[in-house]
Amino acid sequence: MRSTQAHPSQHQLSDLARGGRSGGAMLETSSGLSVRRCDADAATTPEGFARAHLRDGCPRCASALRQATREETPELRRLIRQAILTDEEPDKQSLAELAGRTVAWATLLDAEQAAAGELEEALLAMPPGERAEAVRTGARYRTLGLIHHLMDHAREEGFSDPAQARCLAELAVEAAESLDDHSYPAPMVAEVRAMSWAVLGNALRQISDLFGAERAFHSARSHLEAESIHPVIRADVQTLLASLRIDQTRYAEAIELLDQTASVYHLFAEPRSEGRALFKMAKAVGEGGDPNGAVTLLETAEELIGTEHDRKLVLMARQSRVTFLDIAGRGAEAAELLADLIPDYEAAISDLVLLQQLQWVGARVAHSSGELSSAEAEYLEVRRQFEEREEPYDFALISMDLAVLYLEQGRVSEVRALAEEMLPIFTSRRIHQHALSAVVLFQRAVEAESATAAYVRELAVFLSRARNNPYLTFELSS
Repeated sequence: MRSTQAHPSQHQLSDLARGGRSGGAMLETSSGLSVRRCDADAATTPEGFARAHLRDGCPRCASALRQATREETPELRRLIRQAILTDEEPDKQSLAELAGRTVAWATLLDAEQAAAGELEEALLAMPPGERAEAVRTGARYRTLGLIHHLMDHAREEGFSDPAQARCLAELAVEAAESLDDHSYPAPMVAEVRAMSWAVLGNALRQISDLFGAERAFHSARSHLEAESIHPVIRADVQTLLASLRIDQTRYAEAIELLDQTASVYHLFAEPRSEGRALFKMAKAVGEGGDPNGAVTLLETAEELIGTEHDRKLVLMARQSRVTFLDIAGRGAEAAELLADLIPDYEAAISDLVLLQQLQWVGARVAHSSGELSSAEAEYLEVRRQFEEREEPYDFALISMDLAVLYLEQGRVSEVRALAEEMLPIFTSRRIHQHALSAVVLFQRAVEAESATAAYVRELAVFLSRARNNPYLTFELSS
């Protein structure tokens, strides 16, 4: 809830932008650096009141602080040159002033973030055709805080509502490209422009617009040409680009990108980001034909991410490890890990889709282990759920798993029934031509009684990869 108290004075905001130099006692840290007293952030001090008010989400004072910090930018550059970009030993006062101005920028971004939710609501309440113009012409929408908020929201929506993710990402790009180059330090502007284009590229990837995604990442990389871009921002962009390369089945390029980003995250002590990069690399390695390599990467990824920080992601990594263990022919290990995983997964994850995916993994492990009755029952149950949720790709893929099981048992009539059920579900929805062709090939092979378990497995792999890549064509391996 936004504070209704009086606003800080312009003098207080200007003092904050200068790093709070005009008031408060200085203390010596253990390293000998003089910094302002810790109680300067207390709400009882003028500076502390100003910070608390700004972090409460007042757009008026955020705008005033933005102007004040912009006026201090030349002094900030001088301090950076004096403290960092020379061979001379910086004096303690210069370092203290530089630290103060850095805190001022952090406070400004906190204030903008606090106001961003209301600004996003105002934008989304407008007719879609008016939103971009509002961002271009309305200064209150052209803030780093709102752009970061839009990007974060777009990435959250990418799994559940890709169309909304695209909308939010497009607004973030519009706001980033409309920024006044003098409103923020140049590196901040270049970084947020690069990142917003990368988030848009990822959103376009998630709706299978791979050409549009490629163009967006090209724009992101053009902003990364600035020398002042932080290496971690570059790594963040490359990590999203790697997802596109995986969908394009360009696995070697994805692995190279993720190897670079993991090294950057390691260098800058970002273990969770390093773990996420390795998690994604495992997908590229496994789908590229090395399931054992994927298992090793996932084990490392789980340790780096840590359940205390992101338990859900660690459990998803373990689920992937079960899958790749099974593919690698290490069925006993897969079954053991799955048995340990199920209770933790069910306790920690309420997402019905993810729980169904785990049940599907369990059916595949049972199938590989020779527990055919159990596997069939689980396949049928999950398949029924996919049909109810109108998920044609998953319905087709699990139908092919069932077809393999039936073919292995010589139950040809049941395979024919599966083929007859799949095609109407695909043709009743907007499924791209190459994926539809794979289902037609399956049906024709079944009708001609030429379908083998190996052939169906190959079709299933293609169909899985084609979900997000409408340009992929099926080629039967020799």
